[in-house]
Amino acid sequence: MKYPLTKFAQKCSDGWIDRCPEHDDNNPSLSIKETSEGKLLLYCFAGCSFEEIVKAADIATNNHNCANTYKPAYDEVAANLKLKKRISKAESIWKETIPLSTASPKFW
Repeated sequence: MKYPLTKFAQKCSDGWIDRCPEHDDNNPSLSIKETSEGKLLLYCFAGCSFEEIVKAADIATNNHNCANTYKPAYDEVAANLKLKKRISKAESIWKETIPLSTASPKFW
């Protein structure tokens, strides 16, 4: 199955975070993962059920082992590049930090 569902999706370590197609979602609340056995895992933090999400996304299912019938908003190569850029930025910020042992801590 190809991900993401929308152009707002972000690649996570082992899946995606995306906008839920079942409700008016301005802040991505849908967690998407496919297991090594091909089982689709969907979890909406706003409370939408698996069945509601599958129906709204127009995903054909067979006992929750899903086959995708839509065109993804963008390809995985672009998503991986975006993830690599985010990781690189985080690493550069981390390298610029000052160890607490050399800085004088202030308590507020």
